[in-house]
Amino acid sequence: MRTLAAVFAMAFSAFLHAQTQEVPRVEVSTGYAFTHISFPLNPDPLAGNGSGNLQGWSASATVNVNQWLGVTADFGGYYGSATGSSTFKPANCVLCTGEAIGTVRNMHTFVAGPQFSWHDGKVTYFVHPLFGAAHVREEMVFFGLLPTISTTSFCLMVGGGVDYTLSRHFAVRGKLDYFSTRILDHRFSNFRVSPGIVFRFGG
Repeated sequence: MRTLAAVFAMAFSAFLHAQTQEVPRVEVSTGYAFTHISFPLNPDPLAGNGSGNLQGWSASATVNVNQWLGVTADFGGYYGSATGSSTFKPANCVLCTGEAIGTVRNMHTFVAGPQFSWHDGKVTYFVHPLFGAAHVREEMVFFGLLPTISTTSFCLMVGGGVDYTLSRHFAVRGKLDYFSTRILDHRFSNFRVSPGIVFRFGG
C-alpha cells in the first residue's frame, strides 16, 4: 500500500512540475520530410498501380494556449518521380490497348488542428489530429498523350513526436504522422517522417 501511495505521489509531483514549466508562446519548425506513396495509374482500377518515394520539406507553426494545449498549422512539400506502368484497355474497345505510365511529380499538404503536449524537463512529447487538404500533380502517358492531372482532396494527419531542448530558443524534433488523402479519386494512406529544428519565441 505504501509503495502504491509513493508511486501516485511521484506521478502527481511530476504532473505538477510539468504544469509549472514555462512554455514558449510560439514554436516554428522546419525540416526534412519523407513518405512512400502508391496510386492508381488511371481512374480505371484495371490499369494497375504505381508507387515510389517522395521527399522534400515540412514546416509548422504552433501557438501554445497553455502548458498542454496549442493550435498547429502544418505545411509540407514532397517531390520525386513515383512511377508505375501497365497495359491499359479503354472500356468498350476490345482492340484498343496501350501502355499506361503514371508519375506523381509532387504533393503539397496544408493541415491544421489542436496539439497536446507534455513537458518533462528538456523533453516535450506532443500529439495532434490535423485536418486540411493535399494537392497532387501527376503526369499520365497513354496512347501517345501526356496530360498533367492536378487534384486537391481532403487530407487527415494524425501523429506526434518528441522535441529535445538545446537552449531557450532552439530544439531538435522527431515527428511521425499517419496521413490519408485521395490520389485520382482513390484512397491513399501511409506514414510521413519529418525530423527538423524548432525555433521558440516568447514564454
